Amino acid sequence: MMALILKEGENKMESLKNIGEGKEINISIIAYLIIGGFFTLLGFMIFQPLPEGSSEAIFLLFGALASGFGAVVNYFFGSSKSSNEKTKLLKK
Repeated sequence: MMALILKEGENKMESLKNIGEGKEINISIIAYLIIGGFFTLLGFMIFQPLPEGSSEAIFLLFGALASGFGAVVNYFFGSSKSSNEKTKLLKK
């Protein structure tokens, strides 16, 4: 009976270790979309004249992408990176 309880505990621990696997690819895809959108819109704003009447909406979109770009940079190069690496080490 005790061996069965211990085995169930080990199985639950293994399943908890696997939570979040596959999450890295999703984060990378979203990061590439944000960065690509930021530089695409930046290039559009630099090399194309803004359509009349839509400049406010474009500036609003640019502000949202700029803050997203900052969040991506902070995640991959800021304190979240070391926290993420520590979490990976603890899973091992």
